[in-house]
Amino acid sequence: MDILEIYSALDALGIFLGIVFIFLLGFLLFGVIVYIFTGIAYYKAAEVEDIPNNWLAWIPVGNSYIMLRLAEKNMNFLFVFIASMASTVIRNFFDTGVIFNLISFAISIVSIIISIQCYLVIGKKYEISPAWFIVGCFIIPVMIVPMVMLYKKAKKISRGEATLNSIENDANNEF
Repeated sequence: MDILEIYSALDALGIFLGIVFIFLLGFLLFGVIVYIFTGIAYYKAAEVEDIPNNWLAWIPVGNSYIMLRLAEKNMNFLFVFIASMASTVIRNFFDTGVIFNLISFAISIVSIIISIQCYLVIGKKYEISPAWFIVGCFIIPVMIVPMVMLYKKAKKISRGEATLNSIENDANNEF
């Protein structure tokens, strides 16, 4: 093996690592952008619905609280979101074993199901196609679209240009 082959292999490795870094940086950037849009939309919607402490839309567990309140779901579901976040952090920093990983995976699936149910109700209340929310749960950059729609609709409601749909006595709002 001569010196040119070694440099060629190192160049290829460098290019690969550069591409991975750019991909991860883009993923992080989209995550931050979606988080900001979600915070703005939840804050405005919570303001419209007179949910106290609407500033919680900017805090990770707090925005789950706001989402549950907007969807008029049971607040005990908040513990599922907390457990999902905690188990993910523990799983990423410690060697937890297969059983804990399976439990964490199951909790994450339940939290995704609850989120989708909340988004269905929020979409119905604010006349936003729930398909945007559902696709956004799995393709993060897409979540910007329904959050912008939610913000615009909440802004129109706060100015009196639109009304909020009622979901009372709706059998589809049960878990």
